[in-house]
Amino acid sequence: AYVLSQGDETGEARLDWQFGDGRYRLELQRQLGERALPGWRSEGRWDRDGMIPERFAVLRKGRERQALQFRNGRDPDAALLRTGAGALPEGAQDPLSVWWRLAGWVVAQHLGSGDRPLPRPGLQWQVPLATPRRGLQTQVYELISANYPVWRLRGLPPVGAPPQAAHWELWLDPTGAGAPLRIRLWQGGELRWDMWRVPAAAVEPGPVTAPEGSEGPERPASPEPPEPRAPGGRPYP
Repeated sequence: AYVLSQGDETGEARLDWQFGDGRYRLELQRQLGERALPGWRSEGRWDRDGMIPERFAVLRKGRERQALQFRNGRDPDAALLRTGAGALPEGAQDPLSVWWRLAGWVVAQHLGSGDRPLPRPGLQWQVPLATPRRGLQTQVYELISANYPVWRLRGLPPVGAPPQAAHWELWLDPTGAGAPLRIRLWQGGELRWDMWRVPAAAVEPGPVTAPEGSEGPERPASPEPPEPRAPGGRPYP
């Protein structure tokens, strides 16, 4: 379960995932009070190299309102969007599967470090990202911090994107816990929404101070859920 914050409103979100027999299914549901926000669903295959999306959909009231159909073959060059956007490069992701793709890279960096120092902030990954609205773009994600037990990444606006282009900020578990620990969406320098994982038995939210390290303008004071904390009770960096 996640706490969801958008403007002055607080709600909840669920991020469900299923993996088995080389297949995966991810679904994000969000709600503010009685108002259900658009959800996402991603389905496809996965292997040791990561996620291979086949279909992404935007959901409203449980029904698909927008969909992006991938057509994947063994040859990465044969992966096409049915929307006619053309050939997709190897490793192309949708807006939901990319979170697990990044989590896989973070785990690989953590496990592969051995006796070597952890990667320095500034390390970047390029991800071909396909969305129903914008088609295919190359999204760059940058490592902000690699402090155990949480790694923090941010998405940089694509080259040539308009000033209002959205980009992500993610907190991931390098030990391989799967779903992101925290996710923020920024647009035009403003925080659009923020969601973070809480224990299943979390109590009713209460007012607290916003976590340090927030980027963008100050948000108006409002009741917010408790600050998410890493194992041992420490706040996420």
